[in-house]
Amino acid sequence: MLEKKPPSLPLVFYAKLALVLVGIYVFVAILSITQAILVPFLFGVIISIVLHPIVNWLVQRRISRGLAILITLAPVILLTGIILFFITTQAGLLSSLFPKILLKMQVLLHQLLLWISGLFHTNALQVTKWATETEDRLILSTSASIGQIFITLSYTLEKTLLACIYIVLLLFYEPLIVTFLYKLFERRTKAMAEIFTETRALVQKYLTGLVLEAAIVASMYAVGLYLIGIEFALLLGVIAAFLNVIPYIGGAVALSLMLMVTFITKDTMTSSLLVLALAVLIHFIDNTFIIPKLVASKVQINALVAITVVLAGHALWGIAGMILSIPLTGIIKLFFDRIDVLKPWGLLLGNRKEQA
Repeated sequence: MLEKKPPSLPLVFYAKLALVLVGIYVFVAILSITQAILVPFLFGVIISIVLHPIVNWLVQRRISRGLAILITLAPVILLTGIILFFITTQAGLLSSLFPKILLKMQVLLHQLLLWISGLFHTNALQVTKWATETEDRLILSTSASIGQIFITLSYTLEKTLLACIYIVLLLFYEPLIVTFLYKLFERRTKAMAEIFTETRALVQKYLTGLVLEAAIVASMYAVGLYLIGIEFALLLGVIAAFLNVIPYIGGAVALSLMLMVTFITKDTMTSSLLVLALAVLIHFIDNTFIIPKLVASKVQINALVAITVVLAGHALWGIAGMILSIPLTGIIKLFFDRIDVLKPWGLLLGNRKEQA
């Protein structure tokens, strides 16, 4: 006589919730642990998608794939080298402001000490002693910060080189990778082809728009700062454009840098106010006209999701996570829109036009 199997009980809500939370925790932990591998790999994937059409066009002209990759990467490397050389040389000139910084800080410190001693009716010598001790601690912390900056730069250079290696290998083995994915999802070949096409279009349009936006922002800042009479206007414009790539935070950092240079090189508050007004105007133009037209329209995610994923990316992978968060969310949305069960999530990520 066959034994009857007990009926399978459906998971109650809290059991499902616990499984989902554990799964999310494990997934986030894996992303955090594998950061050193995933971050340069994802940068390599995104950039290789942008360069893919050029490589394929050269291959169709009967040029070997290796040579086609070399021809494609040569102008990119040359342009990057020119930009880095310009920033390095201009930053060297900017370092000449350090004596002015020290002198101005000493004057401000002296004025602050006089104000404190007069306000609290304290001995000026005691206040001076406290200021000297504070200055020594600041010097020590500054030295530590400089050391940390060098460590960060070396780490960034290492990951950049690793990303370049990934770019070359991904472009070289692109036919093999695509064939593998088609074989893996053989029953959904048509859907996979559509996702590949849309992903390539999304990444290419997004990065192209990002580069155009950076060029426009750099030009506006450089011209505006030059008209105000600020030194190193072109360098500050380029730095502002690069920092603007970091969503929502880069602009504030760039403004702080420009105000610091203005405060050091100019003796009046008028210049600082003009720089602040210029930054507000450019920020308004950028967010109202440039970003919606050139960048945001390519990704089709709403502002709430954009801010959330940017902050989550920063918490997980730092600045690299902030840069990667927007295009990766756009790619994830493409998959959600193609899977029936996940379509509500794709709708949640989308903008109001899609919801209408």
